Amino acid sequence: MTMRTWFCTVCLIGVIGIFASGAVLADPSYFGYTGLIRIPTAEALSEDEFNMAAFHIEKSEFDDPEVYAGNLGVADDVEVGLAIIRRDGGTDDVFINGKYSFRGETESRPALAAGIVDLASEVDATVYFTMSQGFGKRKETRYGTVSQAEFHAGFGGGQLDGLFGGVSANLGDAVKLMVEYDSEDFNLGARFKLGNQFRGDVALFDWGDLGFGVSYNQLY
Repeated sequence: MTMRTWFCTVCLIGVIGIFASGAVLADPSYFGYTGLIRIPTAEALSEDEFNMAAFHIEKSEFDDPEVYAGNLGVADDVEVGLAIIRRDGGTDDVFINGKYSFRGETESRPALAAGIVDLASEVDATVYFTMSQGFGKRKETRYGTVSQAEFHAGFGGGQLDGLFGGVSANLGDAVKLMVEYDSEDFNLGARFKLGNQFRGDVALFDWGDLGFGVSYNQLY
């Protein structure tokens, strides 16, 4: 792990400790689309909502990618987005993403969504179907209120080749904890609120590769 990684991580955690407050909302994943760490969830932006994000992943086997992403809600529960993936050596891949959440969640049935990653097939065009459902009750802990867990599951092809799934839960008012299986690796992470519209992310990919980043979210 490089000194830059350690420095940025320490700075990010310090900012989190100072400013974290308030509820955590739907945010972009490390590959742009609304989701957890890598897997998409059934949440999508509504009309005129948007987000922007920048992430860095410290890979042990490949070029360390940096991801710059943005999404826009073009209609209720329909988002389109762009993700630029920049690797060491200056090579860039541009992903055009889209998602439609066609059924909302109720107490008795999950939310459902379908989407596409890398529409232009810069790397590997990926179509997926996903669902999300809250389960359980709130629980009081010494660290704050843990909200009901949300379960996410789906399947796809291409870069999400096969079954994927994950669990997320809010700890207190400012932290979202996440664990997922992205059809190939297990990842875990945390997402923190930094003021009203900014978020900070820290994650471990495949139990070892560190990722971190920030996002700006304009939600209504």
